[in-house]
Amino acid sequence: FLTAHPCVATPPTVSSVNYTRGTDRGALAVLPVTGSRTLCVLSSAATDLIVDVQGAFVPDASRFTPVTPARLADTRETGRHQQLELTAPAGAAAVSLNLTVTGAAVPGFLRAFPCGAEQPPVSNVNFGAGETVAGAAFVPVSAAGTVCIFTNTPQVDVVIDLTGTFSPTGQLAFVAATPTRTYDTRTGVGGWTPVHGARQTTDVRVAPPEAAAVTGTLTLVTPASDGFLTAFGCGAVPPTSNVNAPRGGVLANSVTVGVATGGRLCIRSLTATQAVFDTTGWWVP
Repeated sequence: FLTAHPCVATPPTVSSVNYTRGTDRGALAVLPVTGSRTLCVLSSAATDLIVDVQGAFVPDASRFTPVTPARLADTRETGRHQQLELTAPAGAAAVSLNLTVTGAAVPGFLRAFPCGAEQPPVSNVNFGAGETVAGAAFVPVSAAGTVCIFTNTPQVDVVIDLTGTFSPTGQLAFVAATPTRTYDTRTGVGGWTPVHGARQTTDVRVAPPEAAAVTGTLTLVTPASDGFLTAFGCGAVPPTSNVNAPRGGVLANSVTVGVATGGRLCIRSLTATQAVFDTTGWWVP
């Protein structure tokens, strides 16, 4: 695994990306930096590492408005395309997306960018043949109000979920936090143990009471069968997903989503599994 942190002497007991021998794996991490604007990355094993910058949170910038997670595109229903063009909600300067690839015939990658711009030399999701893998992204919106999703192979299905928007008139500002484990069914952190049950929804406090949304890393740990976790602000379960893993696998993904009163996040699992959430920040009015 990788742990990204603001260059402290003792790295926090959290993870940002989980990987297995010989695989390429990526994930979004939203983190505080030091006063000199530095960031450190710890790896549990020798590996090559790539870090891509998507943006920074500064005073008087666009603010975040969470939405009920919604599915924007699913090529399993509409047919495969190597590039998708999606319309963002009106007024959005950027969007918070969850990008999932599934059923790939060959290994590859996916990148998201504002339509009409030159494609950046970065990736948002890396996948192997036959894998179902998710990655989160904050993506600027083009002047025409669109974002594009490109895969380097047409032989893969792509699923895109929206969790929020950024705009000058947005509702919430980001508060960076020391990365902290707030939910772990293996140890009982967050109040749930010994497993997250199949089709069970847990309700966990992951942010302070004043928070209206949270950002963190959600990890699916050794599920009993192929499955996924869905994180949402409680209430009705949305038809979306945030992290996928095969039976016995360990995969993580960043989540930025609205929370319920009291800083509570609901997490639903398709299959019996261990589940972990590490809070890296929250959003307040």
